[in-house]
This record gives sequence, structure tokens and C-alpha cells, in this order.
Amino acid sequence: PGIGKSHSIGAFCLAHPYARIHVGTDSTTVMARLYRDLHVLFPSIGRVGDGHRRFDRITLVSAHSLHHVDFHNPGSKKFADIFIGDEVHRLAAPSHLDMLSRYRWCRMYGLSASLFGRFDGADAALEGIFGRVGFEMTYQEAVDLDLVVPIMVEWLPIEGVDSNILADCVRKDQRLRQGVWQNEVRNRLIVERMATVPDGEQSLILTTTIDHLVHLKRFDPTLTL
Repeated sequence: PGIGKSHSIGAFCLAHPYARIHVGTDSTTVMARLYRDLHVLFPSIGRVGDGHRRFDRITLVSAHSLHHVDFHNPGSKKFADIFIGDEVHRLAAPSHLDMLSRYRWCRMYGLSASLFGRFDGADAALEGIFGRVGFEMTYQEAVDLDLVVPIMVEWLPIEGVDSNILADCVRKDQRLRQGVWQNEVRNRLIVERMATVPDGEQSLILTTTIDHLVHLKRFDPTLTL
């Protein structure tokens, strides 16, 4: 993760200015990020899936919308010379593999930050379409090469939280709101820990809701949302 797969795809597309390239993924989130990154390099990017159905020289294709691709007519604008699978391990589902196997006249490339990460062991099935793994790098190797920053995990014990506050919460969002987002003991501990970051170093708090961010800011008004 973070080693630059999206930028590699952009560089590949720049290096093949006349090729029709399909970039496929199973995730709408990944597709949105790819569109944002590639649009910096190319003024026009096609999108097929997630409510879009427009082909261009470079087209992002959802794995669930591969049936819109023209696999047989090289003269069609829906045809591809090259297919790049981003987070390719997500494309190992049998229904996706069936559609990907129809790219018979393409050069096929796959990128993933989670090689051999499927619980069903279906990663090996990708080799029949994309070929064997040509290059891989561990996270530690990327850290040693200064390509990514090291990640350190620290567990903070949450002490002093009244578990009874969740007794009357029926819905999941109620439990999260009382136990996590608006939990003053927990939020104060997070902000106090962030205050120990040395001057000159950036610190980032990631939350799933704006609600949580606002309650964290109560304990440190200098936080930027």
C-alpha cells in the first residue's frame, strides 16, 4: 500500500499513447481514486460502471460492468489492447474470472498490495489469465528503500469507561455513538496521546464520522478538521 500503483498505471498509459487501455477494479472506492489520479495526467478518462458508461482511450471499468466491453471487434472503441487490473486479488471471484478470460487479444497486467491474500485461495487462478507473479516487494523492503514510511502500532488501554452507558443502546449506531464517537474518556486519551508527538512532526487522527472529529476537537481546539 502507498508504493505508487496508481502512478505506475499513469506512467504506463503515458508510455503507450496509442494503446486502448482498460483499467479494471472491483471497488468503486478504488475506481474513484484512480479517476482522480489519472485525470491529472489525461484530460479525458472513460468510466464504465458505478452509474457511468463512457469509453475512451483510457477507460476505468468496474469488474461488475465488464459485460459492456467489446471483446471481439478490434475496431470498436469498447475494445482494449491492454488490460490492467488494480487490486487484482479482488478480481479472483469466479464470475470476474469468466469475464476477464474473454480479453483474449490483450496484454494483461495485474497490480495488488495483497498478493495471496484471499481466504479462498483463489489467487492462483489469476495466473491463468495474468501469468505468474513478475515482481513483488515486501513492506519492509519498501521501507528500507524509503518508498513508504514505516508503520508502528501502539495499543492504548482505555481505562475508566463506564460500560453501563451501552446497556440501553439497541442499535449499532447508538452503541458506537455512546461507546466511541462521544466517549469523553476515550476521546481525551486519544488527544492527550497526540499531544506527545514531537514538534515538527505531523499527526493525523482518522475517524469514520464527522461526529467523532467534532467531539475530539472539544479537547484540543487547535485541531484542524
